[in-house]
Amino acid sequence: MKTVALNLIVSILLITSCSKNTTTNNSIVGTWKLNNFNAVQIDSTTKPVTITASDTSFNLVITFNKEGSANSTDGGAGSYTLYDSDSISYVFGPAPTPVKARYTIEGSILTFFTSPHYLQDSFHYYITTQTYTRVK
Repeated sequence: MKTVALNLIVSILLITSCSKNTTTNNSIVGTWKLNNFNAVQIDSTTKPVTITASDTSFNLVITFNKEGSANSTDGGAGSYTLYDSDSISYVFGPAPTPVKARYTIEGSILTFFTSPHYLQDSFHYYITTQTYTRVK
């Protein structure tokens, strides 16, 4: 019985130690380059409702600094706040309200998922997904 228990403990230790990826940096702190920006716009003023999806990529690099400040190549200086281990609120430049998003980091890929958010009027809203690669 002791041998079975010992083998079980050794097996669990081996499995958990092998599943860890020691080369992955799961911190959002760093510099990230945009790979893809996917947006879905929903216009409820039309009948039937119009849904437009677009995939684009443009030259955007963002940096999240350790102390909560941030910079982007198109919005200048900004700031961010992390919530739990998968949510962020960030703002760049003179934007009136922060963007709130969930995020994942897998290897060197950062993905932001924004919830549906309204534009200036209450009839149009967007859902976006942004994918970045870690530069440093």
